[in-house]
Amino acid sequence: MNRSDKPAYLRHWQFNATGPDVPQADEQHRNELRSLQAVDRAVGALVDKLQALGKLANTMIVFTSDNGLQWEEHGLRSKGFPYEESIRVPLIVVLPGVAPREDNSLVVMNVDVPTTVWHLAGLPKDTDGLDLLPLLHNPHKRWRPEGIFLEFFGVGDQRDDRGRFAIWAGWRTRGYKYVEYVTGEKELYNLLRDPFELQNIASEPHAGRIIRRLRERIAAFKGLAITVAEAPEGTVGVPYVFRMTAWGGTPPYTWTIRHGTLPDGLTLNPAAGVIRGMPVRSQAAEVLVSVQDASIAKQTHRPQKFDKTFTLTINAQGIAEPPPTTGNDSGGGGCSVFAAARRGKTPLLEALGNMLLPLVVLGLLRVWCRGRGRRAGKETEAPPRRVS
Repeated sequence: MNRSDKPAYLRHWQFNATGPDVPQADEQHRNELRSLQAVDRAVGALVDKLQALGKLANTMIVFTSDNGLQWEEHGLRSKGFPYEESIRVPLIVVLPGVAPREDNSLVVMNVDVPTTVWHLAGLPKDTDGLDLLPLLHNPHKRWRPEGIFLEFFGVGDQRDDRGRFAIWAGWRTRGYKYVEYVTGEKELYNLLRDPFELQNIASEPHAGRIIRRLRERIAAFKGLAITVAEAPEGTVGVPYVFRMTAWGGTPPYTWTIRHGTLPDGLTLNPAAGVIRGMPVRSQAAEVLVSVQDASIAKQTHRPQKFDKTFTLTINAQGIAEPPPTTGNDSGGGGCSVFAAARRGKTPLLEALGNMLLPLVVLGLLRVWCRGRGRRAGKETEAPPRRVS
């Protein structure tokens, strides 16, 4: 499968189509389909109960799901991807007075469902969703011609080869889907000509105008998120700098430590989102970092916030290698046979030293030290003996 035009984290997504996990995956897929029989029975029991209570004629029934799922489309198996298999879910609405029909071309958002329920109950609220009742009663109603906003903040294994989460935001219309990633990568698909999203046309000359138009729409909705994946490790006595970054929301950002304590010697610049300082001792500290933007949300009337936990590890300083000994050491004819080990010593050198040391103990050390003592002008009481 050619994924050369896909973002880096998708190109590095590993799945062995002939490996040992395939039978297990197939069985899991069959089990998921089997489980739908229980869902069907549960819905049927609910409808029967409403009928028995005489309430079916004035009840709206909504059946939907929280997310789609990739079953090896694009070689992927999970959720949270910007492709149709992940972002599309069923929406079944049964409402008295509405004739049954099926329409797979509608672009409806999950935020439309609670808005519809509130309006139906006579409790209209100012939300980001739209009331679906006009659309349900009029199949020719023009609906969301500008498209819908999509976003994902990245979880689990969805990272690229540099450890960055697959944070993305997108916009889908009836004809196009545009996705931009925190890495700067882009995807653009013509859904009318390429419904399976096999050819990314973001780099083609004519795509610039479409991308600019959809990017402007994304900018108005893009949620706040921390984009850095992990904190770098530090060393005692070595200046430490950890620059955190965010996207979305409305700058300027304000950074705080909501839980935990930074390692000794480090401080956070709340305006820049930079942790820096001189670590004074080895330790590992887990902190919950929060970033807040300058916007005011429609529902909460508060700024956006995004929290992320980081582990800051400070390592001890390396053991310095002692200076080499010389014949003028203050030990007279004493000698140093085995120098202190260097940091990062290879296993080969260590093994060689372990083999030579017993030989020295058996006699070579004494001969070498006596000979060195005579060269240094020291007398010996007995002539050297031959070592057999």
